[in-house]
Amino acid sequence: METVSFKRTSFIVNPLSGKLTQSEKVKILKRYFNAQNSEIIICNSRIETANKTRQEVKKGSLIVACGGDGTINLIASEVIRSKGIMAVCPMGRGNDFAKNIGITSFEKAANAFFEKKCGEVKYLTLNFENNCEGIGLTCAGVGMLSTAAFRATQIPILKGKLLYLTAAIISLFKLRTYIYKLKMDEKSLKFNSIIIVVAAGAYTGGGLPIAPEANAHKNKLNLLVANSIGKLKALGLIRKVITGNHLSDPAVESRFGQSFKITTDSADKYGKYVYADGEYLGDTPVKISIGKEPLKVLASHFD
Repeated sequence: METVSFKRTSFIVNPLSGKLTQSEKVKILKRYFNAQNSEIIICNSRIETANKTRQEVKKGSLIVACGGDGTINLIASEVIRSKGIMAVCPMGRGNDFAKNIGITSFEKAANAFFEKKCGEVKYLTLNFENNCEGIGLTCAGVGMLSTAAFRATQIPILKGKLLYLTAAIISLFKLRTYIYKLKMDEKSLKFNSIIIVVAAGAYTGGGLPIAPEANAHKNKLNLLVANSIGKLKALGLIRKVITGNHLSDPAVESRFGQSFKITTDSADKYGKYVYADGEYLGDTPVKISIGKEPLKVLASHFD
Protein backbone atom coordinates (compact mmCIF):
# COMPACT_ATOMS: atom_id res chain seq x y z
CA MET A 1 0.00 0.00 0.00
CA GLU A 2 1.29 3.47 -0.90
CA THR A 3 0.11 7.03 -0.33
CA VAL A 4 -0.65 8.91 -3.54
CA SER A 5 -1.59 12.48 -4.47
CA PHE A 6 -3.57 14.06 -7.30
CA LYS A 7 -3.95 17.54 -8.76
CA ARG A 8 -7.58 16.93 -9.72
CA THR A 9 -10.46 14.56 -9.02
CA SER A 10 -13.23 13.41 -11.36
CA PHE A 11 -16.43 12.03 -9.80
CA ILE A 12 -18.10 9.92 -12.49
CA VAL A 13 -21.76 9.42 -11.57
CA ASN A 14 -24.38 7.02 -12.89
CA PRO A 15 -27.62 8.98 -12.28
CA LEU A 16 -29.77 5.85 -12.56
CA SER A 17 -27.97 3.44 -10.22
CA GLY A 18 -29.48 2.63 -6.86
CA LYS A 19 -32.46 4.44 -5.38
CA LEU A 20 -31.01 7.93 -4.89
CA THR A 21 -31.90 10.70 -7.31
CA GLN A 22 -29.25 12.51 -9.32
CA SER A 23 -29.58 15.63 -7.16
CA GLU A 24 -29.26 13.56 -3.97
CA LYS A 25 -26.07 11.97 -5.27
CA VAL A 26 -24.56 15.35 -6.10
CA LYS A 27 -25.43 16.67 -2.61
CA ILE A 28 -23.76 13.62 -1.01
CA LEU A 29 -20.56 14.13 -3.01
CA LYS A 30 -20.41 17.81 -2.06
CA ARG A 31 -21.13 17.06 1.59
CA TYR A 32 -18.70 14.18 2.17
CA PHE A 33 -15.88 14.93 -0.25
CA ASN A 34 -15.75 18.71 -0.78
CA ALA A 35 -12.63 18.22 -2.89
CA GLN A 36 -10.68 21.05 -4.45
CA ASN A 37 -10.00 20.96 -8.20
CA SER A 38 -12.76 18.43 -8.68
CA GLU A 39 -15.54 17.91 -11.21
CA ILE A 40 -18.77 15.95 -10.95
CA ILE A 41 -19.51 14.28 -14.28
CA ILE A 42 -22.96 12.81 -14.91
CA CYS A 43 -22.86 10.00 -17.49
CA ASN A 44 -26.09 8.78 -19.05
CA SER A 45 -24.80 5.74 -20.95
CA ARG A 46 -22.15 3.04 -20.77
CA ILE A 47 -20.34 4.52 -23.77
CA GLU A 48 -20.26 7.98 -22.20
CA THR A 49 -19.02 6.51 -18.91
CA ALA A 50 -16.18 4.64 -20.63
CA ASN A 51 -15.17 7.63 -22.77
CA LYS A 52 -15.21 10.08 -19.86
CA THR A 53 -13.18 7.73 -17.69
CA ARG A 54 -10.46 7.42 -20.33
CA GLN A 55 -10.41 11.17 -20.93
CA GLU A 56 -10.17 12.02 -17.23
CA VAL A 57 -7.39 9.49 -16.58
CA LYS A 58 -5.40 11.09 -19.41
CA LYS A 59 -5.81 14.45 -17.66
CA GLY A 60 -4.22 12.94 -14.55
CA SER A 61 -7.41 12.74 -12.51
CA LEU A 62 -8.21 10.41 -9.69
CA ILE A 63 -11.40 8.70 -10.84
CA VAL A 64 -14.12 8.26 -8.21
CA ALA A 65 -16.69 5.71 -9.41
CA CYS A 66 -20.12 6.71 -8.09
CA GLY A 67 -22.68 3.99 -8.72
CA GLY A 68 -23.37 0.31 -8.23
CA ASP A 69 -21.24 -2.72 -9.04
CA GLY A 70 -22.04 -2.56 -12.76
CA THR A 71 -20.93 1.07 -13.03
CA ILE A 72 -17.83 0.47 -10.91
CA ASN A 73 -16.98 -2.57 -13.07
CA LEU A 74 -17.19 -0.47 -16.25
CA ILE A 75 -15.08 2.34 -14.80
CA ALA A 76 -12.54 -0.13 -13.40
CA SER A 77 -12.13 -1.71 -16.85
CA GLU A 78 -11.18 1.66 -18.32
CA VAL A 79 -8.96 2.59 -15.36
CA ILE A 80 -7.03 -0.66 -15.83
CA ARG A 81 -6.59 -0.06 -19.58
CA SER A 82 -5.58 3.57 -19.03
CA LYS A 83 -3.27 2.74 -16.10
CA GLY A 84 -5.08 5.09 -13.76
CA ILE A 85 -6.13 5.00 -10.11
CA MET A 86 -9.69 4.97 -8.83
CA ALA A 87 -11.75 5.33 -5.68
CA VAL A 88 -15.29 4.19 -4.95
CA CYS A 89 -18.41 5.90 -3.64
CA PRO A 90 -21.09 3.18 -3.37
CA MET A 91 -24.41 4.37 -4.77
CA GLY A 92 -25.96 1.17 -6.11
CA ARG A 93 -28.32 -1.47 -4.81
CA GLY A 94 -25.69 -4.12 -4.12
CA ASN A 95 -22.33 -2.36 -3.57
CA ASP A 96 -20.44 -5.62 -3.13
CA PHE A 97 -17.08 -4.48 -4.50
CA ALA A 98 -17.10 -1.55 -2.08
CA LYS A 99 -17.86 -3.92 0.80
CA ASN A 100 -15.01 -6.19 -0.29
CA ILE A 101 -12.55 -3.33 0.21
CA GLY A 102 -14.08 -2.15 3.48
CA ILE A 103 -16.17 0.74 2.14
CA THR A 104 -19.64 0.27 3.61
CA SER A 105 -20.77 3.89 3.95
CA PHE A 106 -20.26 7.34 2.47
CA GLU A 107 -18.14 8.22 5.52
CA LYS A 108 -15.76 5.33 4.86
CA ALA A 109 -15.61 6.22 1.17
CA ALA A 110 -14.62 9.77 2.13
CA ASN A 111 -12.03 8.52 4.64
CA ALA A 112 -10.38 6.37 1.98
CA PHE A 113 -10.46 9.34 -0.41
CA PHE A 114 -8.74 11.73 1.99
CA GLU A 115 -6.24 9.17 3.33
CA LYS A 116 -5.12 8.49 -0.28
CA LYS A 117 -3.84 5.00 0.55
CA CYS A 118 -3.61 3.04 -2.69
CA GLY A 119 -3.31 -0.71 -3.18
CA GLU A 120 -3.82 -3.31 -5.89
CA VAL A 121 -7.05 -5.31 -5.85
CA LYS A 122 -7.47 -8.87 -7.13
CA TYR A 123 -10.07 -9.22 -9.87
CA LEU A 124 -11.28 -11.63 -12.56
CA THR A 125 -10.84 -11.52 -16.32
CA LEU A 126 -13.42 -13.33 -18.45
CA ASN A 127 -12.72 -14.42 -22.03
CA PHE A 128 -15.40 -15.78 -24.35
CA GLU A 129 -15.05 -17.69 -27.63
CA ASN A 130 -16.46 -14.79 -29.67
CA ASN A 131 -13.39 -12.74 -28.64
CA CYS A 132 -15.45 -10.70 -26.17
CA GLU A 133 -13.95 -10.13 -22.77
CA GLY A 134 -14.78 -8.46 -19.50
CA ILE A 135 -13.79 -8.28 -15.86
CA GLY A 136 -15.38 -9.23 -12.55
CA LEU A 137 -14.59 -7.32 -9.38
CA THR A 138 -16.48 -9.60 -6.99
CA CYS A 139 -17.35 -12.94 -8.58
CA ALA A 140 -18.58 -14.54 -11.77
CA GLY A 141 -20.56 -17.68 -12.33
CA VAL A 142 -23.25 -19.77 -13.94
CA GLY A 143 -26.39 -21.57 -12.92
CA MET A 144 -28.37 -20.14 -10.03
CA LEU A 145 -25.97 -17.19 -9.68
CA SER A 146 -26.96 -16.04 -13.15
CA THR A 147 -30.69 -16.69 -12.81
CA ALA A 148 -30.82 -14.84 -9.48
CA ALA A 149 -28.81 -11.93 -10.88
CA PHE A 150 -31.15 -11.76 -13.88
CA ARG A 151 -34.27 -11.82 -11.70
CA ALA A 152 -32.79 -9.13 -9.42
CA THR A 153 -32.84 -6.74 -12.38
CA GLN A 154 -36.62 -7.30 -12.62
CA ILE A 155 -37.26 -6.20 -8.99
CA PRO A 156 -37.13 -2.38 -8.85
CA ILE A 157 -38.13 -1.61 -5.25
CA LEU A 158 -35.60 -3.59 -3.17
CA LYS A 159 -31.86 -3.26 -2.55
CA GLY A 160 -28.99 -5.02 -0.77
CA LYS A 161 -29.31 -8.52 0.66
CA LEU A 162 -33.11 -8.43 0.60
CA LEU A 163 -33.10 -7.84 -3.17
CA TYR A 164 -30.81 -10.75 -3.97
CA LEU A 165 -32.33 -13.12 -1.43
CA THR A 166 -35.74 -12.43 -2.93
CA ALA A 167 -34.36 -13.07 -6.41
CA ALA A 168 -32.70 -16.31 -5.25
CA ILE A 169 -35.90 -17.59 -3.63
CA ILE A 170 -37.88 -16.79 -6.79
CA SER A 171 -35.25 -18.73 -8.76
CA LEU A 172 -35.88 -21.77 -6.56
CA PHE A 173 -39.32 -22.25 -8.11
CA LYS A 174 -37.61 -23.13 -11.39
CA LEU A 175 -34.46 -24.62 -9.90
CA ARG A 176 -32.50 -26.65 -12.44
CA THR A 177 -29.38 -28.76 -12.37
CA TYR A 178 -26.79 -28.40 -15.11
CA ILE A 179 -23.84 -30.52 -16.13
CA TYR A 180 -20.70 -28.39 -16.35
CA LYS A 181 -17.26 -29.39 -17.53
CA LEU A 182 -14.55 -27.39 -15.90
CA LYS A 183 -10.81 -27.17 -16.36
CA MET A 184 -9.11 -25.76 -13.27
CA ASP A 185 -5.50 -24.95 -14.10
CA GLU A 186 -4.47 -28.32 -15.59
CA LYS A 187 -7.10 -30.45 -13.87
CA SER A 188 -10.34 -31.54 -15.61
CA LEU A 189 -13.50 -31.67 -13.49
CA LYS A 190 -17.18 -32.38 -14.07
CA PHE A 191 -20.08 -31.19 -11.94
CA ASN A 192 -23.82 -31.87 -11.82
CA SER A 193 -24.62 -28.62 -10.06
CA ILE A 194 -27.09 -25.82 -9.44
CA ILE A 195 -24.44 -23.10 -9.23
CA ILE A 196 -20.75 -22.51 -9.96
CA VAL A 197 -19.02 -19.38 -8.70
CA VAL A 198 -15.46 -18.13 -9.23
CA ALA A 199 -14.75 -15.44 -6.62
CA ALA A 200 -12.11 -12.75 -6.20
CA GLY A 201 -13.81 -11.28 -3.14
CA ALA A 202 -15.93 -12.51 -0.27
CA TYR A 203 -19.21 -10.69 -0.96
CA THR A 204 -21.87 -10.76 -3.63
CA GLY A 205 -25.64 -10.33 -3.82
CA GLY A 206 -25.86 -7.16 -1.72
CA GLY A 207 -23.41 -8.26 0.96
CA LEU A 208 -23.89 -12.02 1.12
CA PRO A 209 -20.60 -13.70 2.13
CA ILE A 210 -20.67 -16.28 -0.67
CA ALA A 211 -16.89 -16.81 -0.63
CA PRO A 212 -15.72 -16.16 2.94
CA GLU A 213 -12.31 -17.72 2.22
CA ALA A 214 -11.74 -15.90 -1.10
CA ASN A 215 -8.76 -13.99 0.28
CA ALA A 216 -7.04 -17.03 1.80
CA HIS A 217 -4.70 -17.11 -1.22
CA LYS A 218 -3.49 -13.81 -2.66
CA ASN A 219 -2.71 -15.22 -6.11
CA LYS A 220 -5.62 -17.63 -6.44
CA LEU A 221 -9.35 -17.45 -7.06
CA ASN A 222 -11.95 -19.36 -5.06
CA LEU A 223 -14.10 -21.89 -6.93
CA LEU A 224 -17.40 -22.71 -5.22
CA VAL A 225 -19.77 -25.40 -6.46
CA ALA A 226 -23.15 -26.44 -5.10
CA ASN A 227 -23.90 -29.92 -6.37
CA SER A 228 -27.35 -31.15 -7.36
CA ILE A 229 -29.88 -30.85 -4.53
CA GLY A 230 -33.65 -30.44 -4.23
CA LYS A 231 -35.52 -27.18 -3.70
CA LEU A 232 -35.95 -27.63 0.05
CA LYS A 233 -32.25 -28.31 0.62
CA ALA A 234 -31.38 -25.42 -1.70
CA LEU A 235 -33.50 -23.12 0.47
CA GLY A 236 -31.57 -24.36 3.52
CA LEU A 237 -28.33 -23.68 1.68
CA ILE A 238 -29.41 -20.09 0.98
CA ARG A 239 -30.03 -19.65 4.71
CA LYS A 240 -26.48 -20.84 5.41
CA VAL A 241 -25.05 -18.40 2.85
CA ILE A 242 -26.56 -15.50 4.81
CA THR A 243 -24.26 -16.28 7.74
CA GLY A 244 -21.35 -17.64 5.69
CA ASN A 245 -21.73 -21.17 7.08
CA HIS A 246 -22.41 -22.88 3.74
CA LEU A 247 -18.86 -24.16 3.21
CA SER A 248 -19.54 -26.97 5.69
CA ASP A 249 -22.61 -28.13 3.76
CA PRO A 250 -22.03 -31.57 2.13
CA ALA A 251 -23.39 -30.25 -1.19
CA VAL A 252 -20.75 -27.50 -1.39
CA GLU A 253 -17.22 -27.86 -2.76
CA SER A 254 -14.55 -25.16 -2.39
CA ARG A 255 -11.29 -25.16 -4.34
CA PHE A 256 -8.60 -22.65 -5.30
CA GLY A 257 -6.91 -22.06 -8.63
CA GLN A 258 -5.63 -19.41 -11.01
CA SER A 259 -7.53 -20.27 -14.19
CA PHE A 260 -10.91 -21.89 -14.91
CA LYS A 261 -12.67 -22.80 -18.14
CA ILE A 262 -16.37 -23.59 -17.87
CA THR A 263 -18.39 -25.31 -20.60
CA THR A 264 -21.81 -26.97 -20.80
CA ASP A 265 -23.79 -28.85 -23.42
CA SER A 266 -27.09 -27.65 -21.93
CA ALA A 267 -29.57 -26.17 -24.40
CA ASP A 268 -31.15 -24.10 -21.62
CA LYS A 269 -30.11 -20.46 -22.01
CA TYR A 270 -30.06 -19.94 -18.24
CA GLY A 271 -27.50 -22.70 -17.92
CA LYS A 272 -25.19 -20.88 -20.33
CA TYR A 273 -25.54 -17.32 -19.04
CA VAL A 274 -22.40 -15.95 -17.39
CA TYR A 275 -22.87 -13.08 -14.95
CA ALA A 276 -20.23 -11.02 -13.14
CA ASP A 277 -20.92 -8.23 -10.64
CA GLY A 278 -24.64 -8.64 -11.33
CA GLU A 279 -24.22 -8.01 -15.08
CA TYR A 280 -24.65 -10.39 -18.01
CA LEU A 281 -21.33 -10.70 -19.87
CA GLY A 282 -21.87 -13.61 -22.28
CA ASP A 283 -22.50 -17.33 -22.66
CA THR A 284 -20.35 -20.35 -21.93
CA PRO A 285 -17.72 -21.46 -22.85
CA VAL A 286 -15.86 -18.94 -20.72
CA LYS A 287 -12.33 -18.78 -19.35
CA ILE A 288 -12.00 -17.03 -15.98
CA SER A 289 -8.61 -16.11 -14.58
CA ILE A 290 -6.86 -13.58 -12.33
CA GLY A 291 -6.48 -10.16 -13.91
CA LYS A 292 -2.86 -9.52 -14.86
CA GLU A 293 -2.86 -5.74 -15.24
CA PRO A 294 -2.98 -3.89 -11.90
CA LEU A 295 -6.22 -2.41 -10.61
CA LYS A 296 -5.21 0.39 -8.26
CA VAL A 297 -7.86 1.53 -5.79
CA LEU A 298 -8.04 3.80 -2.76
CA ALA A 299 -9.28 1.96 0.33
CA SER A 300 -8.85 1.97 4.09
CA HIS A 301 -7.76 -1.66 4.09
CA PHE A 302 -7.02 -4.46 1.65
CA ASP A 303 -7.69 -8.11 2.49
